[in-house]
Amino acid sequence: MMEFRNPVFSSADNSSIDAEVNHPSLGWIPFTAVNGDESTQEMFDAMLPDAAPYVAPAIRPSQVDEERDRRIADGIVFEGVEYQTRPGDVSRIKSWAAAARSTLEAGATAGDYRWHGQDYDFAWIAADNTAHKMDAATAAAFGDAVLAHEQAHILAARQIKDMNPIPADYEHDNYWPD
Repeated sequence: MMEFRNPVFSSADNSSIDAEVNHPSLGWIPFTAVNGDESTQEMFDAMLPDAAPYVAPAIRPSQVDEERDRRIADGIVFEGVEYQTRPGDVSRIKSWAAAARSTLEAGATAGDYRWHGQDYDFAWIAADNTAHKMDAATAAAFGDAVLAHEQAHILAARQIKDMNPIPADYEHDNYWPD
């Protein structure tokens, strides 16, 4: 059997052990022994009594950012209807909300669905592909709700990244807004 050193469990379920083995011609090289693998079982059994506990890798801030972005893009419920909030959707919603605010300042009235200057009613397509008419005030409120959704997730991610260490369960709903 090969000589080994520095064995450490490399999986949370303790089914694999990373170590260095003294190879006859290559010297000390990295090696992974896996429980149940015929080719490494003997080494796994030999390393088992000396293996250091598994230590989960630290969560990187970029992982929290990915979760934040996933949650922002996961959609929003506005006035009882679910809408998509993928990056392109958010950009379009922000643009239309700004246009709606401008027309409100210019005197757009409640119930005017042609506030956008076209000869058809303004409507936004929901996640279920149904169209929902919006007057300028509703379109502006929709934009405000999307911005609030986005900002709430940005702030939640900031709080998580400020934790030391970042919790392993950072993806849990308890850390994020509804």
